[in-house]
Amino acid sequence: MPRCFAVLSLFVLRFLKARGQSLCPVPDDISPCFCYEDEIFGFVVVDCSPAASGEEIFSTFNDAVWPVLELGQFRLTYNEAVQELPEGVFGDKSFSQVIILNSAIGVIHPTALFPSRSRLNFLMIAETALRDFPVDDLSQFAALGDLFLSGNALTRLPPIGSDALGSLIIDENQITTLEAGSYLPNLQVLHLEMNPISEVQLGFFTDLGNLRDFRCNHCDLGPTLPTGSFEFYNSGVGRVFLQYCGISSLEPGAMTGFGIDTEIYLENNDIRELTEAVFRPMVEIASQGNGLIHLHGELPAKATALHVPYSAFL
Repeated sequence: MPRCFAVLSLFVLRFLKARGQSLCPVPDDISPCFCYEDEIFGFVVVDCSPAASGEEIFSTFNDAVWPVLELGQFRLTYNEAVQELPEGVFGDKSFSQVIILNSAIGVIHPTALFPSRSRLNFLMIAETALRDFPVDDLSQFAALGDLFLSGNALTRLPPIGSDALGSLIIDENQITTLEAGSYLPNLQVLHLEMNPISEVQLGFFTDLGNLRDFRCNHCDLGPTLPTGSFEFYNSGVGRVFLQYCGISSLEPGAMTGFGIDTEIYLENNDIRELTEAVFRPMVEIASQGNGLIHLHGELPAKATALHVPYSAFL
């Protein structure tokens, strides 16, 4: 959230409280949802976990009279009844945080979160039946820094663009391909573990120039990593995790563009041969700094032909 909006919102909350005015509607008007003021964080929380349908949530925000329109956090947790958040579900109310967790929801209309586009800084939708990416145009969400989408039913990570996004956690979905075309210049953390990813399109990392931590453990990247599949455009990338991926070989140039301090984790794959054309360029980069290439298992004798300490591979 931009600082000016945060300060203004806090001022409004304090002003209303000073006048003895509640920041929440009449409880019966928004039931089964409930609203309360979080004294620690200084914002209004609306919890709709008891709701029986998306229509009940729609009524909460569109039919009741709200003293303030800029709210703090929306919650929907451990709910097995709500299947969908429809278009316009929040009316003209906006949030800085949205948490949907351990719920049966499968559909979020692509514009449902649009009223929060200037304020939303944290979005978690995890352990749900969500099938499609929840935001129609991520570039409109100018404050969204953290996006957590783990444990859903997403089959696709579409090309997305955002200047604000710093963390994208999308573990345990059903994504099969990492599509090129995303523009995420400030993304530092990208976790895609336990997805059946078998293809990384050429150019996927082109506009991820600030990436620091990439994880795709337990993906289906094997048996061969093709040339150019992990072409990083950031020598500052710190760690790359590709463990338990069924990889038996890498083509020359499969992993390039990383820096002298990058740690690459390739343990618990099926790599049985350190092909010089593949590993020499990688080790030559790592040996210039504190970079490491982690491999699990007994090294073949011809690894000594790379003329680097074994520690560079451990």
